[in-house]
Amino acid sequence: MNESARKAIDMAIGYFMVERGITRGRMAELMGMSRNTLRWKREGKYDWSWSEILRLSELTGKTPNELAGITQAVTA
Repeated sequence: MNESARKAIDMAIGYFMVERGITRGRMAELMGMSRNTLRWKREGKYDWSWSEILRLSELTGKTPNELAGITQAVTA
């Protein structure tokens, strides 16, 4: 995953947590991972799996592209 996508996902998670008043521990629970794993993924030490991106999409109401900061469709 490239750095800009990682940062966009991290920002989306941060906004979601603030909007909903969710703690880091609760967010980790919602994602089915430990607090440390969530932190490491947000910091870019580990990549997000496709199933985790889909779970984030469900929670935040954003598409995977929106989570990654992609704002327009790629055309051929």
